[in-house]
Amino acid sequence: MSFRNALLLSAASFALFSGAAQAADLLVSAAPEQAVASSNWDGFYAGIFAGYAAGDLTTTDNFLIISPYEAEYAGYLVGVQAGYNFHLTDNVVGGYSVDIAYNSASSDNDSYAIALDWSGSVTSRIGLDLNGIVPYALGGIAATTASVTDGSNVTETQTHIGYTIGAGVEVALADSVSANLEYRYTSFGTKIYDLVNVTTADFADHSIRAGVNYHFN
Repeated sequence: MSFRNALLLSAASFALFSGAAQAADLLVSAAPEQAVASSNWDGFYAGIFAGYAAGDLTTTDNFLIISPYEAEYAGYLVGVQAGYNFHLTDNVVGGYSVDIAYNSASSDNDSYAIALDWSGSVTSRIGLDLNGIVPYALGGIAATTASVTDGSNVTETQTHIGYTIGAGVEVALADSVSANLEYRYTSFGTKIYDLVNVTTADFADHSIRAGVNYHFN
């Protein structure tokens, strides 16, 4: 992924996060001082999400002929998510979540190309309950299935396991329905691919995703 595109994704996420927090601060300042935070976030939830990811593939073959080689890849995500939230204090919300998505991200070039099939993660998060708006940070384990193809059209598929970190905001739309928008950086780590030349491949991407959740509380 180009540095310019990464900056644009990060800036958009930061602007959204900051705007939501400022709006929530106004709500808090307007509320009576004795009011305590709502506990409507507590409990299990499930939902759907969609998004877009873009990143960079880096390969190094054993003959060092075209090493290191870099290629950009991009595509959309569509998936399901579920988790559990709980209040640590009146205003601090913790939680765990799991998600899995169809991932269409791919690159197409003459030397090394990558295509992702699915991706998922298990994350924990912590946020601030601001009267129906929760800005949060998250981190956890991420995994994906990727196929790498070399210039001779030899392909191998591997499962990568890495990590993801990010930030987002969730907004209550009704008693049991919320919407969330988040930014993530995900590194899927390095695997060895047995192509014409034995090749190591690692890749990482930036993503923006939006979802709707139903809360069972």
